[in-house]
Amino acid sequence: MGTVRADNFSDGAGTGAPDFATGAKFSGGFDSTGDAGKATTAARGLVRNVLWERKDLTASGNSDVVIAELTYALTVGDTYRITVNSQVFLNNFDTNLELLIRDNTTTLRTLIFDRPNATGTNTITQSSSFVHTMASTSLNFLPNGASGNAFIQALLNRTFVIVEKLLDHTEGTVT
Repeated sequence: MGTVRADNFSDGAGTGAPDFATGAKFSGGFDSTGDAGKATTAARGLVRNVLWERKDLTASGNSDVVIAELTYALTVGDTYRITVNSQVFLNNFDTNLELLIRDNTTTLRTLIFDRPNATGTNTITQSSSFVHTMASTSLNFLPNGASGNAFIQALLNRTFVIVEKLLDHTEGTVT
């Protein structure tokens, strides 16, 4: 693959009109060498390489231990978008099953799978997506209430986590 260079970003019509409602004009360029989807920028906001990773649960979990294959080693102080999809199976089990989403040992979110029927089997799916700035290096997932009759399912990649590293994001009031 060769090198691609593009300069002088505009509104696409070639008029050099301001972009969106901000009135900002983009100038500068980017170089991309080799890898599709990766670029460096000469001006902020033109092209970003968003880093993300998906991990799938490959074996159903029926005990209350941290799920090793869904654990991430992240950077303290960096901000991430964390998206979780989890499916559980409850069989004649009269209790809730929870999935704790944790920054090391601090619980950030709890997915609660409440049994809708008193008898029989239940398959329940829940999702959650949120932004978090890491206080430790370990993002992990801990079942609470798992057993042979209540477990996190690995079936057909229905339990997975996607973590995206968010660059240049600052929490504040949006106006």
